Amino acid sequence: AQPTVVPPLHQPVDDEVKAIRDKFCEAMDDDFNTGAAISQLFSLAQIARKRDSDSQKMVLTMLRDCGRTLGLFQEDERVGIATDIHSDESDKIMGILLDVRQQARANRDFAMSDQIRDRLAEIGIVIKDSKDGASWERN
Repeated sequence: AQPTVVPPLHQPVDDEVKAIRDKFCEAMDDDFNTGAAISQLFSLAQIARKRDSDSQKMVLTMLRDCGRTLGLFQEDERVGIATDIHSDESDKIMGILLDVRQQARANRDFAMSDQIRDRLAEIGIVIKDSKDGASWERN
């Protein structure tokens, strides 16, 4: 008999991570609300920084799996290995976040725009707005 495969977003997790995963799924069910979903990725990253290595691995796996739902952290078909969250892909990911933030600003959803900026600041990334658009740097 084949072993039962549990889909990534249904893997067993602790209550704190489950609450965030549930909010992520709710955001996706809310007409694919990517801004709110990405916000939950930041929550997972915050939790991962506070955990010991075994628990951190579970949180980072959930972060990766949720991110993959949004098209982030995909396997690199050129070499067949998973893309590292801390690699050159950061520029691409930040580009997506800045685009989502810019769209929120264009829609006058300043609360979401500010939340994205503030959550990035919590993990050491500073957003700089200028007349030419937004840029980012690590603090």
